Amino acid sequence: MKKFLYLLIAIGLAFPVFSADEDEFQGIEEVIVTAEKRTASIQDTAISITAFDESLIEGLNLRNQEDLQNFIPATTIQPYDISIRGIGRVFRALGGDPGVGTYQDGGYSEDFGIASTENALYDIARIEVLRGPQGTLYGRNSIGGAVNFITNKPSQDFAAEVKTITGSDGMAEGYMFVNGPITDKLSARFIAVNRMRDGTVEDVGGGEDLDSYGDENYTLALRWESDNFTADVRGNARSYGRVLSSAQGAGLITTSMYGGGTISNDLMVHGFRPVDPSVACASMVDRTVADCAVTGMDIISFNHNGIARSGQHVVPGVDPVGSGFARPNYAYGWDQNKLNQIIFGDGQSVPSLRGKHLVAATNGMNDEYFNHSPGTINMAWDVSDTLTLKFIGSYTDYLYTRITDDDRVGNPMLDEQFYAEKGK
Repeated sequence: MKKFLYLLIAIGLAFPVFSADEDEFQGIEEVIVTAEKRTASIQDTAISITAFDESLIEGLNLRNQEDLQNFIPATTIQPYDISIRGIGRVFRALGGDPGVGTYQDGGYSEDFGIASTENALYDIARIEVLRGPQGTLYGRNSIGGAVNFITNKPSQDFAAEVKTITGSDGMAEGYMFVNGPITDKLSARFIAVNRMRDGTVEDVGGGEDLDSYGDENYTLALRWESDNFTADVRGNARSYGRVLSSAQGAGLITTSMYGGGTISNDLMVHGFRPVDPSVACASMVDRTVADCAVTGMDIISFNHNGIARSGQHVVPGVDPVGSGFARPNYAYGWDQNKLNQIIFGDGQSVPSLRGKHLVAATNGMNDEYFNHSPGTINMAWDVSDTLTLKFIGSYTDYLYTRITDDDRVGNPMLDEQFYAEKGK
C-alpha cells in the first residue's frame, strides 16, 4: 500500500495547485443545511446550529475532531467522544450509548471517533453540529445534540483531484477522488485516502516507536437519478492501526509514583529507572546508593530531551513502578517546585516540557487497530409536487482490537487485551 501512497505524492508534486488572487473579494456564502430533515438556509433554521461547508472545511484545514473543537461553541471533543453543553457519553464501554447522536449521510453511526476521522474529513460536503436536545427529529441518544456528516454525491460532471501532504517523522498522506458518468442516469465517485506516520516516541524497551499510525480508506459512491427518483448508495472499507503512546495516545506528563498532587521529576518513563553505570548496587534488592546499577542487568543508553541518559528496567517487587502505562515523561529532571505550580494551576509553565526527544519503556505490546465497513442507501421519490417519499438505510461492520502494556515491564502476563465487534 505504500507504493500507492508514494504514487499519489508523485502525482501531486507533478500538478501543483494555484490559489486564487489574494485581492479577489471573498463574500459571505449562503450555507444550505438539512438539520431539520429538509433543505434550508442556515439563517432560516430555527435551531442552534454550527455548520461547515466544503470550502470552509478546506479553508480552515479541518482534518479531525480536534480541529473541529476549535470552531464549535459549547462543545468538548475527546479522542473518541463529543459532549455538547456538558452532555455526552457517561461511560465508554460496550452498551454505553452516547448522549450526542452522530450520523453519516443520514445513517446512524455508533461511534463519533470513527465518523469524525473518516477520510480525514476529505470529500465532505458539509458538517452540521446541532446543539440539543434534538430528540424530536433524531430520537434517542441526542439529548446533547446531533452531528451530521454529509458527503459529496456523484454527478454527471467529470472531475478528479489528487492531494498530498508530507511532514516530519515520516508523515505521508495521499488523497484522491474521481467522479463521472457511467450512463446518462448513473454516476459514480471513487475516493481513496492513505495516511501514515512513524512513531514520535522512542521505545527503549525494544518495541516499535510509539504514537505512529497507518490509515487507509477506499470509498465507492453511486447515484441513480431520473426525473422524479434519486438513489444514492455509498460503501467504504477502512483499515486503521497505530502504536499507542499511552492509554489513549495522550498523557505526556507522568504523575508521581509516590502519589499526591505532584509530577515526578525523577522518573524517566514507567518501567525504567535512571542509573549511573559507574556506581554498582550492593545487590539486586539494595537501592541504598542513589542511581546505582544492578550488576548483570542490561543498561540502556539513549537521549532524552537531547541529554544522554542511562537506565535499567525496574525490578517488580523492588522498585516502585508508578501509574499509567508507557507514558513518556516531559518533566524528568526539572525543578519540582515549578512542576508543582503547574499542578496547582497558577498559570506558569515550563516550556521545555514540550521537548522533542521523548522515550518510553514497554514490552512492545501497544497496538490498536480496527476494520470498518459501513454502507448507506438514500432513496427519494417525488410522488407529486407536494409529496416526497424518502428511505434511509445503513449497515456497519466494525472490528476493534487493542492490546496494552499495563504493568510497564517486560512480562506480558499483565497486558490487557480488548476486542469489540459490531454489526447492524
